[in-house]
Amino acid sequence: MALLVKAEVVAGTHGKGGGYQLIIPPEECSVGMVLRVTEGPVTPVACIGEDGVRCDRAGTCKTLPLWLKLDNMINEYLDTITIKDLIDGSDTHGNIIVPQ
Repeated sequence: MALLVKAEVVAGTHGKGGGYQLIIPPEECSVGMVLRVTEGPVTPVACIGEDGVRCDRAGTCKTLPLWLKLDNMINEYLDTITIKDLIDGSDTHGNIIVPQ
């Protein structure tokens, strides 16, 4: 939670009745944002870094385009799902994302 407080996603209150409260509107807070704050980059393989590719063999790697495209798809998808969507159980297109 400390990472989310530092990133100004939630605010903490001390004492009786304290706890954490989301300070970003739930419809603006994406799952991707929360995961990147708490877990770091969400990448399918270690050779893809937040600042680009860190592998010395990237220039000859036959699978790199696949991993880059998958990385992009994963992050784009996670950025389309919001905390509000999780609360509601479906995304803005009506796709069920949380079984009921």
